[in-house]
Amino acid sequence: MTDALKRLEEKVSKTFEALEKAKEELKSLERAKAELEARLSEKEKEIAALRSSTRRMDDERAHVVKVAKDKSDKFKNRLEGVLTKLSRLETELSA
Repeated sequence: MTDALKRLEEKVSKTFEALEKAKEELKSLERAKAELEARLSEKEKEIAALRSSTRRMDDERAHVVKVAKDKSDKFKNRLEGVLTKLSRLETELSA
């Protein structure tokens, strides 16, 4: 009977040791999870900042394109006016 008790005691001891190791491993995994979640949060913030920056750049680009088109149209209209005047002057001089 004492041999059976000793074997049982050894099994119980090994089981408790295994439980302690499992607890340590669980704590380690929880720390790793927390670190990964923190890194994920940082990356999500970086992504949000990049998206915001991209939106601003797109807005600025659209504004620059609009201003350039407006100036181009204005220049084109002035040029057409000058060409019209030159054509009239040419007509008057040749008459």
